Amino acid sequence: MGRAGHRRHAIALLAHAHVRPLVEAECRDVREAAERVALTAEGSHADAEAIHDYRVALRRLRTLLAAAASLFKRRPLRRVRDGLRALAHTAGAVRDEEVLVETLTELELPSATRAHVDAWLEGRTPRERKLRRAVIAHLSHGAPRAKEPVAQAEPAVQPELAAKREESAMSAMPTAQEGPAVQPELAAQGEESAMPTVQAGPAVQSELAAQGELAAKAELANQAEPMAQPELAAQRESAEPVAQAEPAAQLELAARVAGAPLPEAVVAARPPPLGRLLSLVEALPLRKRAAAVSTRALAIGALQGAAGKAIEEAAREDADTPEGRHRLRIRWKRVRYTGERFGKVLAREGVDAGAVAVLVKTATRMQKKLGELHDIDEAIGSVARARALSRGDRMVVHHRLRVRRKALAERLAAELPAALDLLRGEPPQG
Repeated sequence: MGRAGHRRHAIALLAHAHVRPLVEAECRDVREAAERVALTAEGSHADAEAIHDYRVALRRLRTLLAAAASLFKRRPLRRVRDGLRALAHTAGAVRDEEVLVETLTELELPSATRAHVDAWLEGRTPRERKLRRAVIAHLSHGAPRAKEPVAQAEPAVQPELAAKREESAMSAMPTAQEGPAVQPELAAQGEESAMPTVQAGPAVQSELAAQGELAAKAELANQAEPMAQPELAAQRESAEPVAQAEPAAQLELAARVAGAPLPEAVVAARPPPLGRLLSLVEALPLRKRAAAVSTRALAIGALQGAAGKAIEEAAREDADTPEGRHRLRIRWKRVRYTGERFGKVLAREGVDAGAVAVLVKTATRMQKKLGELHDIDEAIGSVARARALSRGDRMVVHHRLRVRRKALAERLAAELPAALDLLRGEPPQG
């Protein structure tokens, strides 16, 4: 091999020479998925997987940038990662609506309750369309600047305490006041409600219990059936919190759902339009030290780092809460995507390809199971806040979801320890 051949071989071993094409490929996937999302505006194009695929493409790109963070200058990298995260949060609100429909549609319910739930889901369609328009606006950054702040946005984005109050209220509701058709479900729900649903400290538990009693009394004192208050119910539905969204994203989504102008601070904090953001990603400047990072070292370090963070997440005190499980799911997702992206290069470098494949397969399985659990947890919260549904319907749906969740949690508990042991095993070595 001549001098030029040796030089080409040396460059090929450098991590940045391997990562650049991967980044460009991920950016192409994001662009293609975004085009599909744009076609779904106002329901003009049926593509049930567009938002899901767009979020997956964003997550894969973000995972790659996190794995290769040591190669790029910090400030430009932070800017694009913040922008991609904001886009992902906005798209996540739409996906949550889609998953809610899927989760409740698959649920076996009595015919009357099914009709009421389907009508409630249909009533949420305007909300989903507004959230989808927010995604489209982020793709093009075409939203007008606000002329005045949205004073009503703050209450709309209060976090999960409201959902917990509603859920506590449902658990405290007496079953005797419901019709005979609902009695069997409510009796079973009474047994289910005895099980703790949130792992909170004693002070928090006592506060939630007190709030639950007050909410239950208020519910019983209200003689008007929720279904007879469509306008009020619609207003409450539109104020439903956007889970996992950051403050700026929460304010923007709340403003869009309410049909209000965007606050100046939100407009100023918005990321660049998607096309510009992806161009910045593709042109990220390298650090000087990038010339000393080999592909092998980067790949092994990225996979070990992703595995280590998953282990740390599983060891947290709140790991068994819905929030903890959701974070663990994200960690497993990172293990999966990192293994998929760097598996071939690791095999070329002498790492056991079979071990990496098993790790990716395990991570995919854990991600799926934790995802199903998260979807049910989100559905439980949404149904608890559904004032457009009667108390009886809410409790029937709540019970069915709890039964399904219990079965999923038991299967997960049986498989998770072995999966974590796999992560704790000897790291890949050449």
